[in-house]
Amino acid sequence: MIRDDLLSDEAAEVFAIMVRSRMEQLGAKTGASVMAGRQERLKEELQRLVDAVATLGVSEALAQRIRSTERELRTIEEEIRVAADAAPERIDAGKELRKLLMNLEGALKASPTEARHAVSEILGPVKIQLKEAQVWAEIATGPALRIAVGAGYPITGCGGRI
Repeated sequence: MIRDDLLSDEAAEVFAIMVRSRMEQLGAKTGASVMAGRQERLKEELQRLVDAVATLGVSEALAQRIRSTERELRTIEEEIRVAADAAPERIDAGKELRKLLMNLEGALKASPTEARHAVSEILGPVKIQLKEAQVWAEIATGPALRIAVGAGYPITGCGGRI
C-alpha cells in the first residue's frame, strides 16, 4: 500500500521537484559561480588599472599588471564558456524513484536505521509494547487516518445490505 502511494505520479512529481531544488542548490556552489565572481573582480581591477594609467601615465609596472589581469580574465572567460558548453548531468527523477521503490524491501533490509527513520517520518511516534508473547506497535490516529479506515461508521457496510 505504501509502495503504491510512493509510486504514484504525485509522489514522483514531488520527488522531481525536490531533486531539481537540490541540484540548483549544488549548482550554486559549483566552480562556474566562483569563476563568474572572479571574472567580475578582474574586470573591476582592470578598470582601476586603466584609471590609474589615465591619471598617472603608463609605467612598466602598470602595463605588466594590465597584461597579467587581461590574460587571467581571458582564461576565466574561456573556462566559463567551456563549463557552459558542457552538458550538465540530467537525472530522470521519476525513473530513479521507481527503481528505488521497486526494491523497497531490499533497501529497507540493507539499512534498518534509515528504514526506521523513514517509517517514523511517515507514521510519527510509534510506541512499542510487549503483550504476552506478542509485540504491538501503537501510533497516533489523527482525523484523516480515522476517516481512511472508516472509524465511527457501521462495520456492516452499505447500511447492512452487504
